[in-house]
Amino acid sequence: DRTLQATTREDGNTLVTEIMNAVLALPDGQSFRVEKPAIDIQEITATQVNASTVQIRIVGNQAAPIVDIVQSDRGLVLSVESE
Repeated sequence: DRTLQATTREDGNTLVTEIMNAVLALPDGQSFRVEKPAIDIQEITATQVNASTVQIRIVGNQAAPIVDIVQSDRGLVLSVESE
């Protein structure tokens, strides 16, 4: 079964989402990082941790952000809001 599957957990002020059966398709390497994309978010990183798992880490300023993961016809959609 190649259906995308996601798990989430909090690690302090960081939300960690792992998506199984996924491949990160980036033009320059196996990771992506952006700092301060929103007022209450310090950093977002996406990394290909193995051949079929992508990890997304979202660091909040005070607390871990809240995520809602929805299956769509194009894959998984992550909706993130700060605490």
